[in-house]
Amino acid sequence: MKEYRLNIPLFIAIIGVISAIISTCFFLGTTDMKQEEASKIIMNYSVITIPLAGIWFFFERYGWRTLLFSLLRNPLNIPPNISGRWEGELKRNGEFKISEFVIEIKQTMTKIQVYTYSKAGKSESLVDDIVTDKMKDDFRLCYLWEGTGGKVLGVEAKGGRFKGYTILRLITNGSERKLVGEYFTDRHPKQTKGTIEVKWKTKKLKCEF
Repeated sequence: MKEYRLNIPLFIAIIGVISAIISTCFFLGTTDMKQEEASKIIMNYSVITIPLAGIWFFFERYGWRTLLFSLLRNPLNIPPNISGRWEGELKRNGEFKISEFVIEIKQTMTKIQVYTYSKAGKSESLVDDIVTDKMKDDFRLCYLWEGTGGKVLGVEAKGGRFKGYTILRLITNGSERKLVGEYFTDRHPKQTKGTIEVKWKTKKLKCEF
């Protein structure tokens, strides 16, 4: 399950074509315009809308990561690029054991998907977003997820599927980048929560622990 958001480039292209068709029909019905001239109007609209959709696709996938757009991040509200593989630790409250933990992030200019992996389980985000403060310089990754996990200390029941919520702050110190924060779950019969700290390692995703 993911957010059901408007497909902006396709919407722009469709609106452009519909507008051209309506305008053409209007002129054909109210003036002496010939069909050849009407066809030219439709083609002129297509020349504009189709490249617009292509340009949007380029910046949605790749262009937003370029140096130029990083300089325009604040006025355009472009999110920081946090895609890639992050490795670190997860510590569950009430337990002394610290677990190795991996976060992998797929990201475009307007969409993000978060996956996590550990020796005991994995998860996938259902709802996710990057938020910031009013100064636009303190970013947090927030996501609702569903996954599986190992047994909880002091509970006989085996680990199964459950949901949780995680909030991680992006910390940049020179070339080093970290995601640090907390999580909680709806596990039964005992709810779990704890802390996470991971460092960015590579762009390449392994899709496994």
